[in-house]
Amino acid sequence: MYILENKQTGAQFGAKSFYTKSEFKTVGAAKAAMTRYEKEFGPNPYGRIVFKKDDYKITAWEDYVEPKVTITYNNKYDGSGPYTDSIGINSVGTCTDPRTETYWSM
Repeated sequence: MYILENKQTGAQFGAKSFYTKSEFKTVGAAKAAMTRYEKEFGPNPYGRIVFKKDDYKITAWEDYVEPKVTITYNNKYDGSGPYTDSIGINSVGTCTDPRTETYWSM
């Protein structure tokens, strides 16, 4: 399996989305996806994400090391905290991020 990794941040493209494919069986499939994504997510006036082929590289899944981000948050229910935790960069803003309501309601 191969992924598209951001050269600057180390984040995986499409990891937080259900409608964008983020894992590919071959290098050729990943290259084709880069071409498709560059056309689909081109410059726009609406503030959507922009995908540029030069900003990403193809990485084998077994070689990928997800960068960690240190976050500070308060407990959503009783307001206790602040707590400091380290989570993967691809988990920021998802249900595994302790700063989200979804995390505390699971």
